[in-house]
Amino acid sequence: GRSMSPIDVILPTLLMTLSTTYSLQFLTSHMTLLERRWKSGQFDRVGCCEEAAAESFFPLLIAQITTAIGTASLCLTDIPAIRQFGMMSALGTVFTAGLIYTLLPIAVMVIPIAPRLRTPEGEWMSKLADMSQFLHRKKTRTLIAAFGITLVLSAGLVNLKVENDPKTFFKPDSPVRLAFTDLEKNMGGA
Repeated sequence: GRSMSPIDVILPTLLMTLSTTYSLQFLTSHMTLLERRWKSGQFDRVGCCEEAAAESFFPLLIAQITTAIGTASLCLTDIPAIRQFGMMSALGTVFTAGLIYTLLPIAVMVIPIAPRLRTPEGEWMSKLADMSQFLHRKKTRTLIAAFGITLVLSAGLVNLKVENDPKTFFKPDSPVRLAFTDLEKNMGGA
């Protein structure tokens, strides 16, 4: 074995996020097809799963390849912990891809999932749908208004001042500020 590093804490979170995202892509496609086939009377769990896998294969493959290449590029660094994280996350991405293409379709075929039949929307969703349709009909005016609001709000950026000197957060006689001053004097800056 080897000792744990802070990077090892990040890796499971990354892989869980990736596997959840990839699974949702497949499951969304599957549930949409399941609902459509249920309504048309052509309910076939295996056929629906095969069609969902075929529909989501290419987008998932592109996402997984680019993620694996991106994380593998971290292997080019000189920092061992980052290099290890890059290698482990690239391998984890490939492993996750394998699970998404094998285990998930099998689980979807075996576990009985009822299609979600849409229920009537509530009053709030109805109002949001009406507003969305209105904005879509008036898209030119909406874009002009959004651009105008962005310009007005962007005018304040010229007055924005960013202070990134951490010494100013402390009193002049503070031990932290004195240590900063000592570092700058003896080491040429901190």
